[in-house]
Amino acid sequence: MRTQITRLVLAALLTAAAAVAQAASPNVEKTLDMLQTNLAQARALPPGERPPPPKVDLAALVGASRGRVVKALSLPSFCEPEGSTDCTRSNSWSYVWGPPDPDPKSGDGYVTVTTGGPWLLVIEFSGGLVSAARWLGQR
Repeated sequence: MRTQITRLVLAALLTAAAAVAQAASPNVEKTLDMLQTNLAQARALPPGERPPPPKVDLAALVGASRGRVVKALSLPSFCEPEGSTDCTRSNSWSYVWGPPDPDPKSGDGYVTVTTGGPWLLVIEFSGGLVSAARWLGQR
């Protein structure tokens, strides 16, 4: 009897969780669409530009699958652990928010100084789902 009640409670909880996930789905899609558009615009700027991140609710990404993120934003610029070549299993992805740095000038009389860097969109995963997302500024 106790086992049946436990199973019924678990089934009810799973059904409720699925309903909540489906209800949140439009916010996830809207946020990913906005990020996709803004990332493309940021990366199309001239080299060296440092566009600010868009004002989007990154909390809406929590619960999104790794596949949904890749579909919208492509593979990340890099992932953790540092130097990892297979980001598909990484728990932390980072997207560089902007164009590449300009080519440094070289030769006599030139000194190249780089201050800071572009914003990063950092997405953390747990069990294949987004567990957190944040902006990281560089100085």
